[in-house]
Amino acid sequence: MDFAVAFDQTMVKFGLRAKDIADRSGVSETAISRFRKGKQDIKASSLGRLLDALPDEAKQYFCFHFCIKDMDQSAMASMLTVIAHRLKGPEQNSVQSRITSPEPALSLR
Repeated sequence: MDFAVAFDQTMVKFGLRAKDIADRSGVSETAISRFRKGKQDIKASSLGRLLDALPDEAKQYFCFHFCIKDMDQSAMASMLTVIAHRLKGPEQNSVQSRITSPEPALSLR
């Protein structure tokens, strides 16, 4: 799945309007529409602003559908390990890294 498809599905699922996202992100309605239809690529910085303009639940939906939906169990387990490692916080991570083996195979740094 590509970014445009995942973004379009997110907009549809949450009933979001391009005008509202354009107002919050600074990306034009025309660019959003062309991107959703696969007629125009956008810069990574514009995609970041679009995602920042989404409500949290819509942002999570986008991430799941773009990043996780097609992962096999091993890749998903690695992703969950990275998330758990991040949630522990810096103090617990430094103690944990001295106690256990190296960091997970997948790193999001």
